[in-house]
Amino acid sequence: MNGAQASMGAIATLHYPTSARATGVSWMLGMGRAGGIVGAMMGAWLFQFGLDYKGIFQVLLIPGLFASLALLGLMLTLKWKNVVYPRSH
Repeated sequence: MNGAQASMGAIATLHYPTSARATGVSWMLGMGRAGGIVGAMMGAWLFQFGLDYKGIFQVLLIPGLFASLALLGLMLTLKWKNVVYPRSH
């Protein structure tokens, strides 16, 4: 996750116009950090409800599916718009 998070700033800059790039990337980083805090709290709450590891993984399957659908939608949208990302060599 650390490697993916480190590259997200570079990827996010491709989606924002230059005039809003710093604000967009800052919001992305802020929401990611807030998600890390809330995620730790949610883990504690799930243990408090008496769920075992299997139950926790089943609960976490739901946001994982939403995230994968969002990424699939983004991929299809970018493909539809014919967005081509530069490849580094």
